[in-house]
Amino acid sequence: MKRLLALILAMIMVFALFSGCNKSEENTTAASGDSQSSSGTPSGKMRTDIIICDGFDIVTFDPPEITDVYSGMTAQLIYDRLVRLDENAEVIPMLAESWEMPSDTEYVFKLREGVKFHNGDEMKASDVVFSLLRARDNPKSYTAFEMVENVEAIDDYTVKLTTKEPFAPMLLKLCGSNAGILSEKVVTEVESKGEAYGANPIGTGCMTMTTYKPNDHVLMTRFDDYWGGLVRATTITRRVIPEESSRTIALENGEVDYIDSLPSVDVERVRSNPDLKAVDMLSSSVAYIGLNVEREPFNNKDIRKALHYAINKQNIVDVQFEGLGIASTSIFPSIMYCFDKDLDMYPMDVEKAKEHMVLGGYPDGFSMKIIVSSELRSRICQLIQQDYKAINVELDIEMAEFGTVLDLTSRGEFDAFLLGWSNATDPDSTVMSNFHSSKIGGGGNRVRLNNPEIDALIDKARSTLDEDKRTEMYMQLQTMIMDECAWIPLVQQTYVAGMLKGVDCVEMYEAGGRYYGNMVVYED
Repeated sequence: MKRLLALILAMIMVFALFSGCNKSEENTTAASGDSQSSSGTPSGKMRTDIIICDGFDIVTFDPPEITDVYSGMTAQLIYDRLVRLDENAEVIPMLAESWEMPSDTEYVFKLREGVKFHNGDEMKASDVVFSLLRARDNPKSYTAFEMVENVEAIDDYTVKLTTKEPFAPMLLKLCGSNAGILSEKVVTEVESKGEAYGANPIGTGCMTMTTYKPNDHVLMTRFDDYWGGLVRATTITRRVIPEESSRTIALENGEVDYIDSLPSVDVERVRSNPDLKAVDMLSSSVAYIGLNVEREPFNNKDIRKALHYAINKQNIVDVQFEGLGIASTSIFPSIMYCFDKDLDMYPMDVEKAKEHMVLGGYPDGFSMKIIVSSELRSRICQLIQQDYKAINVELDIEMAEFGTVLDLTSRGEFDAFLLGWSNATDPDSTVMSNFHSSKIGGGGNRVRLNNPEIDALIDKARSTLDEDKRTEMYMQLQTMIMDECAWIPLVQQTYVAGMLKGVDCVEMYEAGGRYYGNMVVYED
């Protein structure tokens, strides 16, 4: 089992640093992982009140409810997990200082002693049991934990997790945001009043939440009793600025320190500014169109294939992203260990698209609506809008807030949507969450695909411990799911992060994770 995980992780995850990390400072944390300097030793006065910026708001602070990357990156600062992925692509201890596997279905974790929640209470095994069972019983995180048969406290600092059958990705699931450890006492008190937990999140992480103003900002403050030692950032403010150009202007004016993804049209402007710097990396996120396969005419595979063949993906890369990215040909990102580089089932072919329109019973076309949550996604759809004119499909673009898009798609109230899926470490998460019939709706299968053969192979792959056999199954699933064409993978964008020139120690994982706990800014 350990050999399986080591092999998979070594193949799929590369640690990178957006900027150098000066480890000479005393207030660094052992929990965040060591970093190496890639830009020389910074100079000047070190500022530790950090402002980062994104275009989307946090959806939730409750770990089992998290289904989006923005909530996940914030949660990792507030909550810790039993284990985590390090920069060497290995599962390593976090709240669990060690673990063992007495059998293929048992995990015994020895917890660190003296770990404090933000309210001062000590974390005990009962909190771990409560958190993991609560995650297992939540429809939004059930996919990650449905194989958990039981979690029990052996004593105050020992937890035993038992799976229903051998489950290859179990440790990977425990690294995710849904596995954040909460205070049983705090959550129980809140929920006993009939209130939803999350307004005042309490975890064991390096940061505490100080204030949250929806659609504006969240302010987090360093937790001085953090078990892993003090992180360098004393406060981290995450601002929400929906308009892309406004984010870039805020960076140029020094109102924010860091933007995770610059608009493509602003990249060269930032690169040429002596007060700023930009660092790029191919994202693990696949931007895709999801089609509601329960709704006419998208319940017809020929129509879905017509819509796929008609799209000029390279044009999206060239026009929308200034060439910063690659056209997607799979549900998996190109850095996934089971990505099939030879799979390209839908190269742009207008004549084939027209043929499938005829086969699907719509030779004269039809009208459809797609819901999006950002300017960027709207502009992508405007390019597709032009492509679809060739097959007489009228595409109406509707803008909505990110949370609204998630809600509408989970309830099946849509024709099509454009979202992104980022997960390069766990193929089970991609196929189980998005394509297994048991996850239709709130479980993550927003396209509402129901294919018994796909379900059966997903189930078999997740319980197979032989790494070679699992890889073969995911390669086969990749082809089967692409044939269904419920997803239309579009692009993998090359993310270009923009930041002040003095920004130091922002950590980025190629698989999609970010860590800002040790971020500082050196000022002249």
